[in-house]
Amino acid sequence: MTVDTESFTLLFVENNERDLQLCYQFAKSFQFNCLSVVVLPARGESLHSNCHKWLLDLEKRIDLLIALNKPLQVECMLLKETDLFDAITVIIDLISANNLISVDVEDIKTVSYGAKEIGFYSFEIERKGETISADDVITHLLSKSHKKIKEINGAVISITSDENLLLDEYHMLMESISSLISEDCTIIASTNIKHELGNIIELSIVAAY
Repeated sequence: MTVDTESFTLLFVENNERDLQLCYQFAKSFQFNCLSVVVLPARGESLHSNCHKWLLDLEKRIDLLIALNKPLQVECMLLKETDLFDAITVIIDLISANNLISVDVEDIKTVSYGAKEIGFYSFEIERKGETISADDVITHLLSKSHKKIKEINGAVISITSDENLLLDEYHMLMESISSLISEDCTIIASTNIKHELGNIIELSIVAAY
């Protein structure tokens, strides 16, 4: 069996003993660059007591543990089903290999594990003339967020640009975002290079409430 261990790998399992055991054995057999597991709610409510054991063992072998709709008995990222696509897209953006200033899965876990709710936002901003507008950043973020911005407790942010990103632009982006959220909010930021972007800057954000 050939497995690509160099990419972001996502496994879906049901919260039952058999699925969790098989997933653990798979994770143990290969050394993945980044392995995330999405645990689906079990059909019916009868969970075997060994599920907790397998979840604990699995947690030690993978990078990110995600639960859909229902919390697990161990620390994880809890998502609504409709958020899964946005979550995967933003997480991949955040752990891109082209980082100048990088974040990793541990940063995402630090912000998201234990949060009551998590938002995943991604949008593009076009430079007007030679610079980007702070008002555009604020407008995009407010339109994407379904909750009051001040309720964010932590955020991981990825700023992606071509090689012409200016230090002033970086500071303006961070100041625009910081101006909307609580002073006590923890912010972890990264910057990525994507040469083909030209006049566009991309932002990807994990926000924990």
